[in-house]
Parts: sequence; structure tokens; C-alpha cells
Amino acid sequence: MCIYDATHGSLRLTQQLSDRFVEVVDTTLFIAKERGEVALQESLTKLRVQVEELSPSLLTEGGAGVPSETDQDWVTVIAAGERVMRRALDGSSEEVEVKGARYTPHGLMYELVSKASSTVWMVRPSELMPMHGTTQFVRLNLITGEQNAS
Repeated sequence: MCIYDATHGSLRLTQQLSDRFVEVVDTTLFIAKERGEVALQESLTKLRVQVEELSPSLLTEGGAGVPSETDQDWVTVIAAGERVMRRALDGSSEEVEVKGARYTPHGLMYELVSKASSTVWMVRPSELMPMHGTTQFVRLNLITGEQNAS
């Protein structure tokens, strides 16, 4: 299980979920017992055992838009000119070219090379999948826009 809530500008609302997930499962199990939902009780009991084995883990640097552990102003992003896969909402995917990355009021966004030169195509990092072993990354300062080799 991964609960990622370290995006710039977020309210960190899911922090309580990760801290109190055992309580959430226990409450859901209690409700399932009251309603007599045997199959759900069995599934939740198995989940409860697995949840007890979970431990917090920090997301390490190296992904597209992952904050550095040492300086929160810098993130690792896909370099301009790199070809990556983009997942569409309908589940399909297509190969696209990254034009650049920048921090916006909507968080970190990537600009992609558009087929129509007059169109600006911006996407969230979660839509992009770097190509393992080939995609190059750079470090981006979210405040100044400065970039360094990764």
C-alpha cells in the first residue's frame, strides 16, 4: 500500500489515514459484523492482519516530480526532449515528448510537445511513465526554475 501525500500545496489530509488505518479497518470490520456480512468480515480480517505488518516508508528520489529529502525546493523531473509514455483517462497510452516542467498553482506540471504548434499541452506527473533505462532526469528548483543535471 502506498499513501503519498507530500505534494506541494496539499493539505496532507491523507496523513491521518495512514496514521489511523488500523482503526479504519477495525471500524469497518465492526460494521460488517453488525450487518452480518460474513464474506466481508473474512476479507477485512485478512486485511487487518496485513495492515499490522505495514510500516511507514519514505518515497525515495528518482521519480518524476519526487521531492528531494534534503531540500524541498528541488524535485527530480523528466528532462526536456525526453520521450515518455502518457496514460490517457480511457486507459490507453501513447508516446509523447516532454517540452519542460514547471511548478504551477495546480502543482508540478509537464508541458508536452503538441501536434498543433499553437496549443499548450500540460499534464500532471501522474500521467507520465518514464521509459526504464532510457529516460533522462534533471533537478528542478520549484522556486527559481533553475535546472541541474540529476
